Amino acid sequence: MKFRETTPKRQNITKEVSDYHEHKINLQKDFRGHCGYCNDRDWPRREFFEIDHFVPRKYDKSRENDYTNLVYSCCVCNRKKSSKWPSEDGKIQFLDEKGFVDPAVEEYDKHMERREDGTIYGKTKKGQYMEEALEFSLRPLKEVWQCMQLMEK
Repeated sequence: MKFRETTPKRQNITKEVSDYHEHKINLQKDFRGHCGYCNDRDWPRREFFEIDHFVPRKYDKSRENDYTNLVYSCCVCNRKKSSKWPSEDGKIQFLDEKGFVDPAVEEYDKHMERREDGTIYGKTKKGQYMEEALEFSLRPLKEVWQCMQLMEK
């Protein structure tokens, strides 16, 4: 089953800002109110959604306010990912098939999938790395997804 209906697409925002939090409204629109990583919805819990730095600030401070490096994220995914970056070099995304795929690119869906019951799993080694790093199997994502499906009906 498809992981998500549509791939988020970031706007081409190049305006410099002094604080990346200024981008939250635009990120929410671009990610259609869904966490970039687990696809959980922000409704009715918007206050639990944050901004993740795809390449952690620890490994590339120059991208702290760069819109192309920001991901609309639920607070759990944001904390689980934290500053994890296997290569420890902001310019090297993967190390031995470990690393994160930017959720705002179509490639993300090649690595992640959702089973019919709502369980999220990694289809590839990169996907399995993300599934483990974000602890999808330890979280009630399946149950939340099932509830949202019922609400839509």
